[in-house]
Amino acid sequence: MTKRLHRLLPLLLVLLAPMATAEPDEGVDDTEPTRCINTGSILKTKVIDDGNVVFMMRRDKMYLNTLRSRCRGLARYGRFAYTLQTRSLCELERITIIEEGTVGRPKGRSCTLGMFQPVTMDDLAIRFAPVIRQRQQEQAGADIEEIAEESVDAAAEESAEQTAPDAQ
Repeated sequence: MTKRLHRLLPLLLVLLAPMATAEPDEGVDDTEPTRCINTGSILKTKVIDDGNVVFMMRRDKMYLNTLRSRCRGLARYGRFAYTLQTRSLCELERITIIEEGTVGRPKGRSCTLGMFQPVTMDDLAIRFAPVIRQRQQEQAGADIEEIAEESVDAAAEESAEQTAPDAQ
């Protein structure tokens, strides 16, 4: 019996191979979350915050992955790596933050992926509007601080120039 199974095993592998290599998102309802995405279809990724990553795919598809738990530092560094066992990236697999200055093997916190939810740009804009506004305010705050520092520096230079002639 085991000899018979050993002879059939290569045939089974050949027959099952097309199923294993099919794109996980083919034939799936575009509104239902999926467990896996085909890594060959990933064009780029965008880290939204410490808990959400958008995977931009071929054929104008996008998937939002809400991580199983907050991944502290992901938004700050904005880059991550993953190790593949197959051609798919799936729920419960881990991503590792690539910290600045990391060469070779990524160093940083590892986090677990959730389900891949199909989304549109409008979905993202509505869902993450508060995050986008907060980032814009932080950037505007940084710009105001830079302008204020420049003004203080300019005022100090003017003051130094005005007092220098009097000192002579």
